[in-house]
Amino acid sequence: AYQTKDIDLANKYVDIALEDTSTYKQALDMKIFFASQGLKNREDSLKFEKTLEELYVKNPESDVVFGQLTSLYQSLGQPERGTKMIEDRLAKDPNNYTALAMKAQTDMNAQKYDEAIAGFKKALSVKDDEPLVYAYMGFCINAKAAASQSVQDQKNLYAESLPYLEKCRQIDPDRQHANWAYPLLQCYYSLYGENDARTKELETLIK
Repeated sequence: AYQTKDIDLANKYVDIALEDTSTYKQALDMKIFFASQGLKNREDSLKFEKTLEELYVKNPESDVVFGQLTSLYQSLGQPERGTKMIEDRLAKDPNNYTALAMKAQTDMNAQKYDEAIAGFKKALSVKDDEPLVYAYMGFCINAKAAASQSVQDQKNLYAESLPYLEKCRQIDPDRQHANWAYPLLQCYYSLYGENDARTKELETLIK
């Protein structure tokens, strides 16, 4: 139904599928995907927000809906609502991966890099296969390096960042989920110099 652009019928079928425990997770992902398509203006985004809020009421344990809704609150300029959701979820489950990652991302966006790094590390201790978290870790550490006035401190920070970005590259070599290339180039350039083969390879990828 979706492929034939009959969105109403697609939603009808996916709502039925949501009632079946064997298809629930896939149906929930599809429901969110359908609702997220064709967002052209703020009115569309607010409609999507309402859909997610309704889904969250019905599926309060869903990390997928939680993550989507908190991210949308950020993009709509309502960060306090997302922050409240994250705090409530962590109060209930301190080791919830999605909430930990979202809190760290919020700190990163606010340029609270030390807090963000600590948060991403805790998230990775719970789940260690998400490339975007590794990329964000590298970004935060590199941002600290760029702000430092000490060449040695910069090198130390880039050396700290390097394994996270190389792990990101290992998990997501085609950069489908995380763009690790430029921050990794920063590390190689600082640690090995502009003429190193690793630096040259990354420069080629970015061009």
